[in-house]
Amino acid sequence: MGWEAPECPHCGHLFDPLDPEQQQALAPRRDAAPHRGLLLENLGTISLLGGMLGLCTGGLGCLVALLAGVPALFMAGQDLALMDMGQMDTEGQRATQLGRNKAVGGLILGILFGLFWLFVYLDLLR
Repeated sequence: MGWEAPECPHCGHLFDPLDPEQQQALAPRRDAAPHRGLLLENLGTISLLGGMLGLCTGGLGCLVALLAGVPALFMAGQDLALMDMGQMDTEGQRATQLGRNKAVGGLILGILFGLFWLFVYLDLLR
């Protein structure tokens, strides 16, 4: 058996799993869909900022948090599922998770401050 053999011909044990030939086999697929990590991270940031400013802007920030957070949450869920199945580029997985987490935070703040402003406006109407 020569030095260039990547595995044992009898049992199939890899001699060096960090071989360049083996690393190419583990490379990301070229036919996978491109990730949308940066878009989702930006949408999550907008949702979080809108949620935080929802108390100061009279409910307008709450609307922004909902309009940016709901699509970000659904898109991130779909993208992470596709990444787990290997149909989407996994390079943007961290940014997608971060965008999803920011969107959840923005939605929670947006809903809480939106309910606050709803009660304030209903009290003013009475």
